[in-house]
Amino acid sequence: MMNADVHGHFNRGAGELMYTPDDPAATTLEAVIEAEGICTGIAKRDAQLRGDFTLHGVTRTVALEVEHFGPVTSHDGDTSVGRLRTSIDRSD
Repeated sequence: MMNADVHGHFNRGAGELMYTPDDPAATTLEAVIEAEGICTGIAKRDAQLRGDFTLHGVTRTVALEVEHFGPVTSHDGDTSVGRLRTSIDRSD
């Protein structure tokens, strides 16, 4: 079995971030991300990643880990405050 890190972004989604600078550990994020908005830069892979997450016939929600590092402004003017990560164990 092969493991791979896939980097990309989502063009569609909405959420609510509750951030308290005095207590970053108390930060909460609730987000809804539309799978149709995924963009990894490889159209064939994007098509495979769209839709409900189903593995071995079981559809699941995916929990995202939040890494706070911002705010940071990129060279093109976009501002980021963190990164979302998840991992999927294909043997589940």
